Amino acid sequence: MAMSTNDKRFYQLSLAINKAINSIETPVKEKHVRSTIIGTFQERSAVTYWMVAVRLPLQDNRIVAWKFCHVTHKLLREGHPACLDDSQRHIGMIENLGKLWVHLREGYGRLIHLYGSLLVTKLKFHARNPRFPGNMQLTVDELDAIAENDVNNYFQLCVELFDYMEDILNLQAAVFDSLGNARANSMTASGQCRLAALIPCAQDSSHIYDCNVRLLFRLHASLPADTLAGHRERFRQQFKKLSSFYKHASSLQYYRNLLTLPVLPSNPPNFLLQSDFGTYVTPVVSIPEPPPDEVDAVGSLIDTSDTISQATTPDHFETLDTRATPSPQPDPIVERDRLIDHLQNELKRMRSEVSQLVQERNTMLSSMREHCTRLESQLHSAKIEIEEEKQKAQLLSAETPEIKQKLTETEEKAKVTDEKFQKLKGAYTQLREEHIALIRQKAEVDKMSASLRAAAAQHESAKTALQQQLNDRMKDFELLQQSSSSSEEVEAYKSEIANLRSEIEQSRQKEVELETLRGSMEALEIEHKTATAEQQEKLTTVTNELKEVTENLEKIKQEKEERESELCRVKTELMGLREKSGEEYKRVVEEKEAALKQVSELTQQHQQEKEKLEVRLQHAEGSRLNAECELQDLLQHNSVLEADLAAAKKQLEETKMELLKRKLNFVYLKLRINNNLKVVFSVAKGVSDKFKGK
Repeated sequence: MAMSTNDKRFYQLSLAINKAINSIETPVKEKHVRSTIIGTFQERSAVTYWMVAVRLPLQDNRIVAWKFCHVTHKLLREGHPACLDDSQRHIGMIENLGKLWVHLREGYGRLIHLYGSLLVTKLKFHARNPRFPGNMQLTVDELDAIAENDVNNYFQLCVELFDYMEDILNLQAAVFDSLGNARANSMTASGQCRLAALIPCAQDSSHIYDCNVRLLFRLHASLPADTLAGHRERFRQQFKKLSSFYKHASSLQYYRNLLTLPVLPSNPPNFLLQSDFGTYVTPVVSIPEPPPDEVDAVGSLIDTSDTISQATTPDHFETLDTRATPSPQPDPIVERDRLIDHLQNELKRMRSEVSQLVQERNTMLSSMREHCTRLESQLHSAKIEIEEEKQKAQLLSAETPEIKQKLTETEEKAKVTDEKFQKLKGAYTQLREEHIALIRQKAEVDKMSASLRAAAAQHESAKTALQQQLNDRMKDFELLQQSSSSSEEVEAYKSEIANLRSEIEQSRQKEVELETLRGSMEALEIEHKTATAEQQEKLTTVTNELKEVTENLEKIKQEKEERESELCRVKTELMGLREKSGEEYKRVVEEKEAALKQVSELTQQHQQEKEKLEVRLQHAEGSRLNAECELQDLLQHNSVLEADLAAAKKQLEETKMELLKRKLNFVYLKLRINNNLKVVFSVAKGVSDKFKGK
């Protein structure tokens, strides 16, 4: 029965993949890789490639693992753009493959580990930067559009490209180290098997180098030179390694007809001088077009010299190219049973994969529906909160004029009270100064009064002493008069008495003056007490008024501060509500847009997966139909074989009967011969007996 178009395409692509990734230590044939790449464009995905590749003995054969990395790299570079997305789910498998082969320290083990790391870095780079094509070839405008003319994006992109270049340089160094110093190794099959994988690495490295140069010139135009010192040092180290890679590869005979490598300048670009960018030349790695006779059609990959079972079973793909002598004809019944088991297992596997994918899709859709429902509820609650905040803002906006009016009235009251306070403060200061002056006068008067009292007391004592002296002199004078002393002594006593009397008279005058001063002092004290009492009353009154005004002023200031704080609080709340409502609404809208975008992406992804599932279901259905057709053919063939077997059995029975007849005839003949011999022997004996008797 003829195969359908999809089945034929699937079969041809599977055959091309198995021929490209074989266990022979030779370079991967370009025609097989080209057929694989064309197949990805026909399918618009890499599903078939990974379906076939994961079933290859990658963990058993190092050559198969190495060629798998090489073909996968070519597919990511030149295959359909969907190959990058379809390969993301296999990153873990590639990492585990590298971890497995790294334990083989010699030969391909380390190379497979480094190539796996390079493929993982490439896939993660394209996952973070989906606008980069697989071949890394970009124009200047496309590079600026990807980075969005943002310095931060330039900086981060430069670091990621440095990591990508580092993996390429590590792989090429390991490949050249594994070959040794002999250039003749490049012309051996084993050496070419390793060197062929560096061709896509060289193509990637030239484009990464060009992007790094352009990004570094843009960064140095926007950032200080000290900030980019690490970038310059890393670029300088990679520049030396890349230049050595190109020189070493250009000197090998194997690469001369396969690719043309550029010659980098002796010194790296000077990013501190923007004028150096004018002399920069983009390095180009070119691959010459293959001659027409090398271009092989996909159909030429099919080897129809073998049986259907050998073409279908993956274990026989390798032998299609290398088998020189025909194999002995297998038993058709065993081959039929094996093919039926294989097709049934394939159908079971495909059905399980389809059911798993459908289950994953349903789970994803249910989770997305729950997420959308949750986002809608959040959006609804956010809208309600925004409405409440708007109402609060309106209320606060309505209260704001009243608060401003009250604040204005309070400010006017505060001004009037402040003026009154200043007047009272001036009066209080004046009264205080007068009070201080009176206190000083009172102190002076008290000093004078004390000195006058001391002088009066001293005068009183002097007066008493003089009076005593006068009395003594009078007694002495009387005694003298009685004794009739001499006139001279009497005159002396008289003059002395007169002096004492004059002194007494003077003391009396001073006493009168003291009395006058005392009276004036008492009058001054009375006047001072009166003035002090009046001043004290005024001071008390002013102090009370000042205290009352101060308290009123403090209350007004406190009320003003409260009103101002309330006004500020209202303004702050109003602004906060506006900002919060705006930001909340913007955040909710952004979340909704992101959710809708995610839903659309998931819907698109679901649609793509659905299409892929339909394609795979069609493939599975085609495979099932083919299997059924082949099963019918085998059953028909089996019936024919059974009929032939029955005929053969019948013929065998007839042959047995014929043999039995012949055997019976032979026995009969034997018996007859025996009887005849006996007769002959008896006749001969009789004849001999007769001869003896004669």
